[in-house]
Amino acid sequence: MRIETQLKKIDELENLFVSFFAHKISTAYLLEIRQLAFTLVLSSDTNENKARNGAGIDDGKKKPSPLDKFKANLNRRKTTNSLLTNKGVSQIPEPYRAILKSDIAYVFRDEINDYAEIDFKKPAHTKLLHTAINMSIAKVNEQQGRPANEALAKFFIGLRDLYEVATGEPAHASAHFDEQPNSNLEKLIYLGYQIVRGKRPYPSALKAYQRAIARQS
Repeated sequence: MRIETQLKKIDELENLFVSFFAHKISTAYLLEIRQLAFTLVLSSDTNENKARNGAGIDDGKKKPSPLDKFKANLNRRKTTNSLLTNKGVSQIPEPYRAILKSDIAYVFRDEINDYAEIDFKKPAHTKLLHTAINMSIAKVNEQQGRPANEALAKFFIGLRDLYEVATGEPAHASAHFDEQPNSNLEKLIYLGYQIVRGKRPYPSALKAYQRAIARQS
């Protein structure tokens, strides 16, 4: 699936989640659902790249991700340059850029009110940027080599836990005669499933969710 389509699905997932709350949603909850979705996309991206480059071929060497390369470029600089750093972030390919920007938002949450306030000439902001990069690289490393079904199961388990904490409602999903999602959770499950499984029907998403929850129990 094209990354542009996947990112649109993530936007739909976020907007749907936000719509469940009459009041402003906690930033922590929004960041968490974004991270769940982005890491799911990353797993899909990693597995598709492996298939294109020859599935099952392993020379024992870990190939650097775009985030590793960005970090190496930062470490080679003798002076900090906010404009150059922002340009570097914008040139990181998706979904890696989306994951990094989400981690930047998380680590800067107590320092700024808006992304435009970030100034990478400031030592404190540069330090926080490196923290965000390391967090993102850790996520990438965790996802590399992860089977698609395992990544989807991890997404569903995280979605269930987040839904119960954020809404205070039990995360129960079931089948319906029209084979369409009905409850808020069911709609989230289906949208999340579509991120990596495209246009497959809701019953397939429900089965995948139920298998994931059953394995964890």
